[in-house]
Amino acid sequence: MNPFSIINPSTDEEICQVEEGTKDDLDKTIEAAKKGFQYDSPWRKLDPAARAQLIHKLADLLPRVVDYL
Repeated sequence: MNPFSIINPSTDEEICQVEEGTKDDLDKTIEAAKKGFQYDSPWRKLDPAARAQLIHKLADLLPRVVDYL
């Protein structure tokens, strides 16, 4: 694993450390994004307000698993 710091540019403070992804991680991410916006994708067909609600729910849940991630 190769962690690196995320720095707040306005304060030069470290916000957090994250692990560097691999090429395989990147390939999986790109493929998931492509699938999410295919013409017949349920995500693409979802109303933008409903998408926003799901993203907000995810943001609310992330702090519960931040140590695991």
